[in-house]
Amino acid sequence: MEHDKKRSHSSLDEEPTFQWWSTDKKANYKWETLEHNGVSFPPEYIPHGIKMNYDGNPVDLTPEQEEVATFFAKHLETDHYLKPQFKSNFFEGFLKVLNPKGSSTPHLIKKFELCDFTPIAYYLKQQSEKHRNRTKEEKEAIKEERIKIQEKYGWAIVDGKREKIANYAIEPPGLFLGRGSHPKAGMIKSRIYPEDITLNLGEHAPIPPSPIPGHNWRGVVHNHEVFWLATWVDSIQRSHKYILISPNSSIRGRSDRQKFETARLLKNHIDRIRDEVNRDLVNINMSERQQATAVWMIDRLALRIGNEKCDSDTFGCTSLHVKHVELIPPNVVKIDFLGKDSMRYFNEIPVDQQIYDNLALFIQGKTSSDQVFDLITCVTLQRYLRSKMERLNATVFRIFNASTAL
Repeated sequence: MEHDKKRSHSSLDEEPTFQWWSTDKKANYKWETLEHNGVSFPPEYIPHGIKMNYDGNPVDLTPEQEEVATFFAKHLETDHYLKPQFKSNFFEGFLKVLNPKGSSTPHLIKKFELCDFTPIAYYLKQQSEKHRNRTKEEKEAIKEERIKIQEKYGWAIVDGKREKIANYAIEPPGLFLGRGSHPKAGMIKSRIYPEDITLNLGEHAPIPPSPIPGHNWRGVVHNHEVFWLATWVDSIQRSHKYILISPNSSIRGRSDRQKFETARLLKNHIDRIRDEVNRDLVNINMSERQQATAVWMIDRLALRIGNEKCDSDTFGCTSLHVKHVELIPPNVVKIDFLGKDSMRYFNEIPVDQQIYDNLALFIQGKTSSDQVFDLITCVTLQRYLRSKMERLNATVFRIFNASTAL
């Protein structure tokens, strides 16, 4: 695949119209052939040599330690610095960088309150001012370099058609900020290297070379049933991150259309499905009863399905803990938890008596950190949903209910 052919800058976003809805795909296939050039990595850290102070004295730091100190100095005058959890999480990680495994003597930095990052913060302000005052020629050179990177990494060839990639650049290391009052805010995001990345390519596509000398890709797969081009595990959330084709692409358009088509078809089955779920609410098989109760909550309360990670700080229906659910007699349920992207879900609502009784049964004798639905997972629940209707999932329920409400 060659992306270095001459193109005008405006042509980068001007592609001929492609009627993706008129093409057919094998069952579950998102694409037939796929080529791309991998991902763009942020530049390696260049030490600036500015020392932070500890207990009033300048401190020598290694380049890695200086980089982490610089991460924190960037936020001294932001609202993040005002959050105790942000500072606590940062300093816990900073101490690990200051005292790597195998070090013979502990680093002299031990207490956060004795640390002074303002010399680095002042240096960053100066650099920011220089950045704002760049010459026209410097700005043009930077723009040209950005366009060159976009041309190389910002496109994929999908089924012979050139498609735009939504997020071709790997995030640089830094401090995790999160949304809202995220409990992991301030933790250090590790630098991602090629050996962390798994690429998804067509079987006959050339494997792009690693853009960082001395490093190799973690692996290459040929998964036709997904949209992602590259994946790695996030060092903070321990969840998978993805490089994806643009939402405006043909393959994403097909998938979105299929979800809405499935939601439209659900109208013809919803009464039957709800009747079957209601029967399972009193099933003597406790896992079936839990699945039916979870589906009722997904359908009526618009909950996301959740994931299998019990140590996650965000939750969905199948991963709810007892502490997230409060039962108020005779039939009111109060649900309060952090959902996707740490956005709070709060709802206090009367429910059917059987739902109330089931939840009371599920949480009986459990501790606050135990799972409400301990006999099911997101995988088994997805299987339960698909047994009711092909391609049915929690997202389809939300689309259907939102469309009905409108």
